[in-house]
Amino acid sequence: METIYLIGFMGAGKTTVGKILADLLGYSFYDLDEYIEKTAAQSIPEIFAEKGEAHFRLLEARALRSLPVRRAVVATGGGTAAGRGNLPYMLEKGLVVHLAGDFSRMYARAAGDGRERPLIAAKSREECFRLYQSRLPFYRKAHFSVDTTDRSPAEIARTILERLKERENGKTFPEKAERKDERGYE
Repeated sequence: METIYLIGFMGAGKTTVGKILADLLGYSFYDLDEYIEKTAAQSIPEIFAEKGEAHFRLLEARALRSLPVRRAVVATGGGTAAGRGNLPYMLEKGLVVHLAGDFSRMYARAAGDGRERPLIAAKSREECFRLYQSRLPFYRKAHFSVDTTDRSPAEIARTILERLKERENGKTFPEKAERKDERGYE
């Protein structure tokens, strides 16, 4: 079976859900940001500080293409889908799942999870919201979306697994997850 790429904004739960989903499927799990840090031998904040976001995005695109394209779950960075050529690559090589949710909750998780996130550190909440809005058109091109609001990571992973089983049985996906308005609110 193909690789499953999880996309969505910072704090959507891609890494946590991805680990659970990979375990349920018996697949390998890759966190793209961690993979970049390992191969670059630098943290993402260091890459941003020393070489800038453009260099990071180049490393991200290379790393994405170096990962297996079978029997893997990949938790992408929040901006991966918006990177030049990344979304078409993922759509061609695997199944792309958008973890959709309420912006306020994702922002709070991302800002308070203890990870150094250069884009959160350098931007105000309103700037992060505009960044989120600019990425929505890319996220919405996923094969399907799963609403993460008020759901545990395990519930989200099981929902994705159910959708995968439907796909294997030849069923088409139901309409994408109900959309919040453009501001990410119910």
